[in-house]
Amino acid sequence: MARSYHSEEQILRAVRDLLLQHGPRGVTTSAVSALSGAPTGSLYYRFGSMPAMVAELWIRTARDFQADVEAATRSAEPGMDRAMATVDAIIDFAARRPADAKLMLTANRSGLEDDPSLPQDLADSLRSLDAPIDALTRQLARELFGRATPMALDKVHIGVFGVVYTTLRQALTHGRDPRDLRRVLEDAAKAVLAPYATQTWA
Repeated sequence: MARSYHSEEQILRAVRDLLLQHGPRGVTTSAVSALSGAPTGSLYYRFGSMPAMVAELWIRTARDFQADVEAATRSAEPGMDRAMATVDAIIDFAARRPADAKLMLTANRSGLEDDPSLPQDLADSLRSLDAPIDALTRQLARELFGRATPMALDKVHIGVFGVVYTTLRQALTHGRDPRDLRRVLEDAAKAVLAPYATQTWA
């Protein structure tokens, strides 16, 4: 079982690296086989199709990221403390797994869930993949601003996620350590969130 799982991870790392280097058109059976060392027959045996392989990569990567964020925010105090824990969790994930973070920040999965060859369970998983982060966004909006109004949601989207994602995308593209940007990203998030927040930090 361990060897099979490791082999799948090798294959998915190859898919990720090809996506980052060449875009979707570069993710071919022969290219994945050559980079991962897995026979082409093994690729189809494990995943069924190339779209399923790409979908599995997205699902595993996003769920790993979401698990890190959930673990970091679970014990945080409501409001600004939880918002800062979210920012720090994003930074830490990008520092620890830069290639996976770069995939999430630069690649596009738009339309993948509508591929007719994709199994229904994978398509459904892709469509609901953002639900945990959406729920956290609403939670932070309620904690910081009292209600999850469109304006409150916009503030959280921009302060906790938008500014952080954009800055980390540039940092990873230029080979910078995301942790070097922790202070400035925390300050930027507070600048967006603090003026109208009903809960602040100590």
